[in-house]
Formats: sequence, structure tokens, C-alpha cells
Amino acid sequence: MNIFYIDNPNMKTYLLFFFYVFIFIFLFSLLHFIHLNFFFYIHIAPLIVIDIMLAITLGYVILLRKKTISYFSLFVSALTASLISLIYAIVVPIMVDRSLTVDMFLQMYNSKNHSIKLAKLKEIVLENGMNIRISEQLDSGVIILKNDEVKLTPKGLMIAKLFHINNKLLNIRSLKQNF
Repeated sequence: MNIFYIDNPNMKTYLLFFFYVFIFIFLFSLLHFIHLNFFFYIHIAPLIVIDIMLAITLGYVILLRKKTISYFSLFVSALTASLISLIYAIVVPIMVDRSLTVDMFLQMYNSKNHSIKLAKLKEIVLENGMNIRISEQLDSGVIILKNDEVKLTPKGLMIAKLFHINNKLLNIRSLKQNF
């Protein structure tokens, strides 16, 4: 008796569906890894979209030859894999890039004996974080530097207004003016 033999046709369809989702996610992961490490680096958002589209296209080319699942199921599996890939691609890089904890751990990991004096760690982490954020915002056109002062552009004002409204609604941070 074969324990992997499945007699129920619905179960076969479900297994094929999840197998196809896995194939699409695998293709996305492979393409994304190759792009990030070997070819070029562009802003992460367009790169994610390009990699998802390439994975879907490549997946369709590979999987349509099998014709063991309906076109609708293939479409839904590609859509499911795309959403999973998109969630991963948004959450993980942002969590790692934006996290002061990750920066702190990396600084300690890369230091001699994997330790740093607390004052030096604060200085390094805050300086690195500030430089990265300032560069990102300058590149995206949200702020400008003028006479040693950081100023919001019209685009930055719109984004800040959205953050302000969101902050008021969710009561995330204190909105006290400190400057």
C-alpha cells in the first residue's frame, strides 16, 4: 500500500494548488535573490514588482505545460503566491532596514569580541540611522537641506499630513512640539 496515494480528486486539486503556490514563491525567491546579489540594485519597490511579474510569467510557462489544474486555479495560485511574496518583500526588508535593534546587533556582531561600550553604541546606531534616513528622504524628494536646516517639500508636507492624521486617529505617538 502506497501511503502517498491520494484517491480523492478534490484532495489532488488542493495539493496541486499548494504545490503551484510553492513553485511561484520559489521562483520569486530565486529571482529576487539573484537580482539583489548579482545584477543590479534599484529601489526595492520596483524590484519586487519586477520579480513577482517574472516569477508569474516563468511559472505560467513551466506550469501550463502540465495542464493538470484549471486555468482559474493556476491564476489563483499565482495570485496567492504574489500576495505572499509581496507581504514578505514589504515586511522583511523594512523591518530589517528600519530597526535600530538590528543595527545595534550588527554593530556588536562586527566589533571585536562582539561588544561595544554603551555610549559608543548609541553614537554609532543613532548616527547611522540618521544618515540613512536623511539620505533616503533627500533622494525621494520629501525633504531638502537648507542652511543646516531640514525642511519639508510640498510632497513631504502631504506625507507628513497623512502621518499626522494617522497618528491622531491611532494615538501612536505624542504629538507634542519639541522644537
